[in-house]
Amino acid sequence: MPFQLTCPGCGAIHAVDEQYVGKMGKCNKCGTKRRGKGDTHQS
Repeated sequence: MPFQLTCPGCGAIHAVDEQYVGKMGKCNKCGTKRRGKGDTHQS
């Protein structure tokens, strides 16, 4: 089930599959790198 992550750089909200929680990812809008955390809200 996807989780919602908010980009700290631009505020964009992304739906991320739980297989990526704890891994580094990049915002599709601004390119800010962020680690997906398990303390997010389910969508």
